[in-house]
This record gives sequence, structure tokens and C-alpha cells, in this order.
Amino acid sequence: MKLKLSINNLLKYLILTIIFIANFLLLAHPNYNNLKNIHNELKNEANELELKYTAGQDLNRSSDDYQEINDSLPSYESLFIKQGNELSLVTKLEELADINRIDQKLDLGVNKNVISENIISVPFNFSLKGDFNDFMQYLKTLRQLTYNLTIQNIELKQTEDSDLQIQLLGHTYWLTDKK
Repeated sequence: MKLKLSINNLLKYLILTIIFIANFLLLAHPNYNNLKNIHNELKNEANELELKYTAGQDLNRSSDDYQEINDSLPSYESLFIKQGNELSLVTKLEELADINRIDQKLDLGVNKNVISENIISVPFNFSLKGDFNDFMQYLKTLRQLTYNLTIQNIELKQTEDSDLQIQLLGHTYWLTDKK
């Protein structure tokens, strides 16, 4: 069976095909480009929103961390000597020296180093005299103080009577009145 297409039918199909292609090119193709542009814009907006969401999470995490630190600040205040309570430190150090049979001379420096708005560092020089075991016990109990004392230098000398002459140089940290 042979299909005979007449020229009229062939011409009709050709014209319909041309109309279909023209329709596609005129209507669908511009819309396709518009849809592609809209898709790209939505994709970019989704990426931007994801970045903002991540930044928001980081901000929330930072806020939580700040609140946690802020809540724990009162416990850290005990590490500092409050300005005006110098006598409590001196008294505590004298008690430690008496308990551990150490002769002690205390010298708190007058040069204050400002660390932050509310914290200053005050140098100290402790001259100690006693035997080695008493000195080691003194250091152990000194370490257990709630105050933060930073010892930068320890100088040991043996005296003629077999005692140790010890110089402790370092810093104490003071909490100043909040402004």
C-alpha cells in the first residue's frame, strides 16, 4: 500500500509544521528563557537565604555562648582580689606562712598594669625563708588559694644554716570598681 500524498496535502503539512515551529519559537522559547531566568533567580535567592540562616544560627550560638559566659562571671570574680580588700590577701598569706613555718616578707608593688576596664595587675615580691619541705607545702597551699597569683620567677638560695632563702616575683590580679 502506497501512500499518495497530494501536493495539496504535502503543502498543508508543511505549512502546519512551519506554523508549529514558528509558534514554538515565538511563544515557547521566550517563555523558556523567562522560566530559566526565574529558576536562576530563585536558586540565587535560596542560596542567599541559606547564608542568612547560617549567619542567624551563628548569631544565636554566639548569643548563647555570651549568655553562658555572662552567667559564669560571678564565679570568676572570686579569682580576683577586690580593690580595697588588700588586707584579706596579706592576712591569708601571713596565715599560710605561719602554718607552714616560713618567715615571710611581703611587698606589693605600686606599679599597676591595667589589663581591662575592671582588672589591674599588681606586681609582688615575696621574700621567704624556711626549709625545703615547708616551702613546698607553702607552695601547695598557695596554689589552693582562690585568688589568682601568677608567679613569674622563683629564686632559691641556701643559707648558712641550711634553710632556703626564696624570692617569689609575680603578679596579683585586682578587680576595680565598675564605672
